[in-house]
Amino acid sequence: MEDTQMVSYVTYDSDGNLDGSYLQDVHEEHIGHMIVVDEETRSNWVNYRANAARDGVELIPASETVAQVIVPSQVTRRQARQALAIKGFLAQVVPAINSLDDGTTAGALNKELALIEWEDSLAFERHRPLVISLGTALGLSSTDLDSLFIFAATL
Repeated sequence: MEDTQMVSYVTYDSDGNLDGSYLQDVHEEHIGHMIVVDEETRSNWVNYRANAARDGVELIPASETVAQVIVPSQVTRRQARQALAIKGFLAQVVPAINSLDDGTTAGALNKELALIEWEDSLAFERHRPLVISLGTALGLSSTDLDSLFIFAATL
C-alpha cells in the first residue's frame, strides 16, 4: 500500500486571492496554484492572500477587510440543511453524491463514504473535501459556498 501524507495547503486564483483550504493529499488539479501552510493559517485562510511571488501567504490588511464577514468554519447539520432548502439546493445534494459513482470500485466507495458523511455528520466543515465537491456539483463558486455558510450560521 502506498504511503500518503496529509498536507495542509491553500489554493489561489490568478489574482492571488485564496480560493480553497485543504488538509489532504495534494490534489493533482491544485499543483501549480497552491501554497503549503500551517494549520492555523489553513483554518483562517479567508484572512490571507498569496504573496506576490506566490510562494507564501500574507495577511490581508485590515483596511481591505473592514467589510469582510467571517466565514464560519463549520455549521450544524440543521443549519446546513435549512440553508440548502431555503436556497433551493437540498433536493440536488443526494443526486450530486450519487454522481460520484463512476462505475469503478473507487467511485462506488467515494459515493458510499460521501453518503455516510452527508447522512451522519452532526456538523459540516467548510474546508472538507465533500463540502467543496458538493458545492462545485451544485454550481457554487468558492465565494457562493462561503456565502451559504455565512447564511447557514444565521439560522
